[in-house]
Amino acid sequence: MSNASRNGFAVEVSDAEDDLVVVSLAGELDLAGAPELAQALARIVDAGAGRVVVDLTRLAFLDSTGLRELIVAAKALQARDASLTLAGPRPNVQRLFDIVRLSETLAIAPSLEDAVDRSTA
Repeated sequence: MSNASRNGFAVEVSDAEDDLVVVSLAGELDLAGAPELAQALARIVDAGAGRVVVDLTRLAFLDSTGLRELIVAAKALQARDASLTLAGPRPNVQRLFDIVRLSETLAIAPSLEDAVDRSTA
């Protein structure tokens, strides 16, 4: 499934394979795109995915509303004994994660390949 918003934010969700779903984000995730991400992640949680990797390699910007949606989804997945791993954040996005100490609560991998490897381990 792929969606592109008018604001240049896009969410693409892969078909589940071996209980793994990859969610690829691109563009700028802010107040305008957060509802789209929330809906996509809620569908994944409701479908019972066991492992979710969010690919951030093409995400140019992330604000607090987008960050909130990632945390909400991670908590919902953890409540179901499932996992969420963030993959390949750009330096400006990683800086936000560092400021809010997100790595203390969520798994963050340097690349999509590392995240997929971690989620299968």
